[in-house]
Amino acid sequence: MKPPRLPPPPRRVHMNAWARTRLWLLRLFTLPLGLVGGSLILGSFALPVVKLFGTDVTGRVIEMVQDRDSEGDQIYKVRYAYTVGGTEWQNDVQLSKAAFGAIAEGQEFPVRVLTAWPRLAPQPDLPGQGVMGVVGWLVCTSVCTALLAVVIWFAWALPRRNVWLLRHGTAVRGVIVAKVEEEAGENGVCYVLRYQYRATAPDLAGAGAPAPQTREGKVQVSARRYKESKQGGAVTVLYDPRRPERSLVYEYSSYRVEPDA
Repeated sequence: MKPPRLPPPPRRVHMNAWARTRLWLLRLFTLPLGLVGGSLILGSFALPVVKLFGTDVTGRVIEMVQDRDSEGDQIYKVRYAYTVGGTEWQNDVQLSKAAFGAIAEGQEFPVRVLTAWPRLAPQPDLPGQGVMGVVGWLVCTSVCTALLAVVIWFAWALPRRNVWLLRHGTAVRGVIVAKVEEEAGENGVCYVLRYQYRATAPDLAGAGAPAPQTREGKVQVSARRYKESKQGGAVTVLYDPRRPERSLVYEYSSYRVEPDA
């Protein structure tokens, strides 16, 4: 089997205009999530820093609010103010019903803060706050961290990896071995092509006559390309010679390799 006719690495690669537009729209759309997630992650690291190195200042209750959350449950919030370096700062904290009833407007209490950064994770010493506030913060941080990791993967890491494969990957002939329609949510269908290719393992690269091993990958395609593809059809596969399990199908990527001048 002859390898596909692509120039030897390093290759010149460019993304088609529509794919590039979609990628940057994704990056712009997820920018607010990145800012919120980054703030929460910073705050989770700030909690122990403020606890260990912070200073206690005097806070006072300036507003008491009873509200309902998105599920209709009653919540009790206290808005408080504290002064650092002559500047007043404000924040709020959620309390239990019993603690909320035991507090009055104007009541003073200690607030632990970093004097160099008073807005960073202030920790009010109020009764009834318990560990639920910290647990809630950590849960939100964990969720945002997971979402942020997904965003970084699809918007930044995966495109960069694909570009590297196209520029420096080893090009071989692959074969479509299966066409699979996977469920994606309610009434959704994800079209997947499974392909095989032969690649030499990194530890065999220096051997006298390295024996290529059969490896398998999969690629998600549009309904039109799924219909046009045929089981047993040939495709161009580019894989990472350092980690042969990493690969992509050139025909179904959003990039094109420019021919040698």
